[in-house]
Amino acid sequence: MKKQIVHLVTFCFFAGQPCIAQRKPFVFTPDQKWHYVSAGVGLPLPTFLGYEYRLNKWSYGGEIGIIHTGFLVGLRSSTNTNPKNLYIRENLQRGISYSADFKYHFSEKAHSFYVGSHLRMVRIGLHQDTPRAMIGIFAPDRLDEIENKLSNNRILNNLLGGKKFLDETAMQPNFVLMMVGVSLGKNIKLAKKLIFEPKLSFDFKINQSAKLDFDSDSPQIDRILSNQVSPYITRSIKNQNIMNFLPTLSLGFKYELKSR
Repeated sequence: MKKQIVHLVTFCFFAGQPCIAQRKPFVFTPDQKWHYVSAGVGLPLPTFLGYEYRLNKWSYGGEIGIIHTGFLVGLRSSTNTNPKNLYIRENLQRGISYSADFKYHFSEKAHSFYVGSHLRMVRIGLHQDTPRAMIGIFAPDRLDEIENKLSNNRILNNLLGGKKFLDETAMQPNFVLMMVGVSLGKNIKLAKKLIFEPKLSFDFKINQSAKLDFDSDSPQIDRILSNQVSPYITRSIKNQNIMNFLPTLSLGFKYELKSR
């Protein structure tokens, strides 16, 4: 039995030599690394700046951009005549966007198609207005209740004369949207370190909140506003459904800082 095992091992050893001889020798391929800065324009994300780190077929990065709210889907073109929706559409200002993303490139070359995914935070502001004007739009049934609370507030009476506060201070509502998205793009090499990048992305809202910024120049007044006025307005603003879907076409340029 032992002799048969020895013969079998010997046979396998010699029989495997031609197969081993035909195999190509192992060649180590070093990682390909790139560092880029980018800038571009798009619709409705007209201007953005970004950074990208790429390792072989995977890349990771982030962008910051200015959003032109006039082009946002479902806002300017909405036919909803509800006073709250009309107020929001007429008072929209520019927004700002922050995003973090990763991409998979179909080739390890600098120029290639890719698909990606990202997480985006969008902050959209409205024009400043007085507390009374906003309460009249977003919480009109609570105006008397809020006035009584403020009239009985000794701090406000000393600083502003109670209800005068509603007409003599300013505040600005902001929408904060969290979105996830997918993208498809291509890197087109124009020069040794310059790449042109057209990209199409689709963002879907996963959460919406509202925040009020105050401009009273008094921390005491800001605290009172935050506790006694803000909840009524932010609750109503948060329930206004805006921008569930954001498609964006962008054209950008990337400059190679470093590669290996």
